[in-house]
Amino acid sequence: MKIIIVDDEFLFRTAIKVSLDFESLGLEIVGEARNGREAIALVDNYAPDIALVDINMPVIDGLEFARYIRENNINTRIIFISGYDQFDYAKEAMHLGAHSYLLKPVDEEELKRELTELINEIEIDQFKVQELSMLKSQVKENIPFLRERLVLDILMGHHDEADENLKKKMDYLNIDMPYESFCVIVTDIIFNTEMDEELREAHRMTISNLYEKLFMNAYNYQWTYDYKGRLTIILNVNEHCTEERLISKFRSIISAAYNSNSLTVHIGISNYYNDIRYTNTGYKEALAALSYCNNENKSFGFYSIISENGLEPIIINKEQRNELLISMRMGDSKNVELILNKIFSKIANHHLKIMYIKYIYMELSLICMEVISEFGESEEYFSKWISQLYDEKNYNQKTEDISSWIKSVYFEIMKQIEQNRSSKSVALVNEIKKSIELNYNKCDFSIEKIANTLYVNYSHLCYVFKRETKTTINEYLVQMRINKAIEFMDNGYKVVRNISEMVGFADSGYFSKSFKKCMGITPTQYINSKS
Repeated sequence: MKIIIVDDEFLFRTAIKVSLDFESLGLEIVGEARNGREAIALVDNYAPDIALVDINMPVIDGLEFARYIRENNINTRIIFISGYDQFDYAKEAMHLGAHSYLLKPVDEEELKRELTELINEIEIDQFKVQELSMLKSQVKENIPFLRERLVLDILMGHHDEADENLKKKMDYLNIDMPYESFCVIVTDIIFNTEMDEELREAHRMTISNLYEKLFMNAYNYQWTYDYKGRLTIILNVNEHCTEERLISKFRSIISAAYNSNSLTVHIGISNYYNDIRYTNTGYKEALAALSYCNNENKSFGFYSIISENGLEPIIINKEQRNELLISMRMGDSKNVELILNKIFSKIANHHLKIMYIKYIYMELSLICMEVISEFGESEEYFSKWISQLYDEKNYNQKTEDISSWIKSVYFEIMKQIEQNRSSKSVALVNEIKKSIELNYNKCDFSIEKIANTLYVNYSHLCYVFKRETKTTINEYLVQMRINKAIEFMDNGYKVVRNISEMVGFADSGYFSKSFKKCMGITPTQYINSKS
C-alpha cells in the first residue's frame, strides 16, 4: 500500500520516516508534502491509500485537504497528526472522515497500531469491492439465464400484484414490455419416443431460432422453456399485430420445422391481456389451446376461438395451486387430499370434455414435478412416478380412475420425500464437510461452488446443513480454517499474513477478526503465547 506524509516541518517528516519501519507494515512512502496543495498533487499523481496529515499548514491546511478528499470521493484514508489538543479540531477531523486524530509528539507504538488497524480496514474494503465486482460480473454473465428464469416465474404466477420489485427486476434484465397488450404462446414439438435428449434439445433450438428469425424485427417478445421443455413466449403486441399476421408467422414456423427436420409442431395462443398479473392465466389458456390442438390434430389454436365454441376449461386458480404446493412442502397429506377432492368434484360436476380434464390433470402433475425439483430429489427415487406423470396414456382412463391415480401419486411422492429426506440429508452434510475439508485453503472457495459441485440448489443446501448441524455452512468453513490455522501456529508458523493465506483467507484483517471471535484472542497473541 502507498502512503504520503504531509507536514510543513521537515524535521517531523524525517523523524516519522526514521522512527517507524513502514516497509514491515507493507507500506511504501511515495511522497512528502509541505502543505495541502502539494498533498493534492501527490494524491492526483500517486493515488495513495493513506495520508499522515498535519492540520496547521500554510497555503492549504490539513482540514481543507481532507475536505477536498471527501468532496471528490477519493479513497485516500487520513490519519491526522497535530500539536493542538483542541476538541473543535478533532471534531471537524472526524466529521471529514478521518480515521484517527493523534497528538504530537507521536507515540511510535500508537501510530503503528493505528496504521495496522487502518491497513486491515482498507484490505477488507478492497476485498469487498473485488468480491462485489466479481459478483456483478457473474450476474452480468448470467443475465440471459436470469431473464429466462424470471419470465418462467412470471408465467408460473410466482409474482403477484404486491411484488413491487418485479418492475425493477424486469428493467435490470432488459425485459421490455412497451405495449399495453400481450398474449402467451406455448409451442410443443411432437417427438419420437425413441429420440434421445441431445437431439430433442437441438430441435428445440431450431424452433427457437425460427421464432427469433420471424419475430425479432416484427414483435417485442420474451421467451423461456416451461417445466416440460416447451418454448413459451410472452408476446407484447400493439394495434398492428393482427391475428392474420400471427397466423402467417405460425404457418411459416410450422412449415419450416416440418420441411427442414420433419418436425410436427403444435402451437397454443392465449387471449390478450393488458396487465402482467394475468400472465399466468394467459399461460394456462395457451396450454388449454395447445391441448385442444394435440387432441384435434391441429397445428395451432387460439384460446379465444375455443372459448367461443363453448369449450371453457376449469383452470386451477393461483390460490389453490399455492395452497397445494405449501401443503406438499409441509407434508400435510390431509390438506392435500382435501384440495384434490375439491378439484375432482368440480371436474365431475361440470361434465367437461376429456381434453380439458386431461389438461387439468397435466397441471396437477406439473405441481408434483415442481415439488420434486424444489427438494432437489434425485430422479432415481422418483423415476417411476416421473415417467408415469409424463406418460399421456395415464390420462386416457375414466376420470374417477385418473383422480384416484393422481391422488396416489401425490401421496407416494410425499411419502418418498419424507423417507429420503433424513438419509439424504446426512449424506449431503457429509459431502459438504468433505468438500470443505478438501478446499478450505482456497481463497475463492464458496458455498456456490459446493452447490454447483454437488448439483444441489443453493438455498436447499444451506437449509439442510443448518437443520442437521445447527450451524451455517459459512460458520463451519470459518471454524475449519481457524482450526487449521491453529495447527500451523502450533507447528511453528508465525507470520499472520502467510497463515491466513494458507487457510484460505484472502484478507488477513478478516482472518484476525474471525480468529479473535472464535478464540477470544488475536492470532499474534496466540503465537506469542506459544513462544
